[in-house]
Amino acid sequence: ITMNTMPNNLVLPEGAREISLREAQLLQLKILKWFHEFCEEHSLRYYLHFGTLIGAVRHKGFIPWDDDVDICMPRADYEKFLEIGEQDNVYNVLHGQKDKYYYFNFARVCDRKTILKFKGIPHIENMGVFVDVFPLDYVPENDELRDEVFRNVDRLNYMIRLALPSNLRKTIFLKEKLRSIKNYKLYIKAKRIGIVYLIQEREHLMRKYENSNTELMSCMCPSDDKMTFKEKEYLEIERLPFEDIMINAPKNYDMILRKYYGDYMKLPPDNERISNHHFTAFWK
Repeated sequence: ITMNTMPNNLVLPEGAREISLREAQLLQLKILKWFHEFCEEHSLRYYLHFGTLIGAVRHKGFIPWDDDVDICMPRADYEKFLEIGEQDNVYNVLHGQKDKYYYFNFARVCDRKTILKFKGIPHIENMGVFVDVFPLDYVPENDELRDEVFRNVDRLNYMIRLALPSNLRKTIFLKEKLRSIKNYKLYIKAKRIGIVYLIQEREHLMRKYENSNTELMSCMCPSDDKMTFKEKEYLEIERLPFEDIMINAPKNYDMILRKYYGDYMKLPPDNERISNHHFTAFWK
């Protein structure tokens, strides 16, 4: 199935079997091991991020109900990974510079033997059980300028989704459709500009300050000042246990996690121990 002929509702291959949460975690762990070895071989810097970092600190592995792995990389290392990451031909590396209708502003390393069925977001070709890889970009030290960058990245993210072909947006939630109708002029503008240019414009904006003198870096996926830190606070490495391996984490992980999540060591209530993703994974 290609993106140009993707049906409104993905038709699963005959005999496809649903993947359990633990099966998905073990597949992601396998991707993570490959990713770690690949980065070690090519001298690329990376760090666990978001919920995966919480999992390493609090559970020494996956958060039991989590269904993805989050990694961040300084932009230079991220770009190098995109350039050479598929040389081993082991996993499919999806990113907006290569895959026309891949609309996220970060990359995904996907298991080729699996397929995802989405609810509430457009389908993406070749998307299987994945590990997310986020770029870390330099951002201005001036608060107003930085806030403007974040707002404009968010606006471009929205316009990119609006610019997707209509058959890829059939499965999105009703509230998103109503939002599109309310912003009809922006929808027309996004369609006229086109998704390729919008993705290029977003990347240019995210990388705008990479040759400046700023000491601040941020993960703009999502654009949130809670993920803005001094470069030295991000880039020092500490190895933490994760399942059966030792993996890279930022040395200042406690400060980073507390700024974003608050008391991250406190378990959420039982009714909040669920995944926030809108897909089901299947074996092809």
